[in-house]
Amino acid sequence: TILQKPLGKRQIGALGALLAGSIMVQFSEMTGAATGGFITSIDQTAALYGGFLTVLGALLAALPNVWYEKILKTKGEDEWVRNLQVTCWIFLWI
Repeated sequence: TILQKPLGKRQIGALGALLAGSIMVQFSEMTGAATGGFITSIDQTAALYGGFLTVLGALLAALPNVWYEKILKTKGEDEWVRNLQVTCWIFLWI
């Protein structure tokens, strides 16, 4: 892991449940259960692509938070300077 701290069984279980729920929702979209009828292969592809983008978005949103937590937990670093650095990166990102 990024923080050199292993995940607990409960955390792994929670991640698994979250991923399983997301997969079940996408499969229901792909089979037409959510739309209640006729669904084309283009709709199935769009549902799969949407699920992929959702998971990718969640990963991209979580990564900066984990990185920032790692920076804050690093001993010998000045927190004020790190906050300024992160603010500049956010400004450039947006």
